[in-house]
Amino acid sequence: MASEKIEVGQIVRLKSGGPKMTVGIITHSNGMCICQWFTEGKLEKGDLPLESLESVEPDEIKATIGG
Repeated sequence: MASEKIEVGQIVRLKSGGPKMTVGIITHSNGMCICQWFTEGKLEKGDLPLESLESVEPDEIKATIGG
């Protein structure tokens, strides 16, 4: 199965679950990206393999921000 296209600025989460994250930088040469998210009001970031991520559906994003 082909992997889904992940782009900078997209809201994603780990396929195994976890917080919603924003993709900041993608390095296609090594298949990694840097994502950012908030935990208890603190900005966190991490290097993650693109293959470990899935996009978050727009309805899930709206539910989080009350839209």
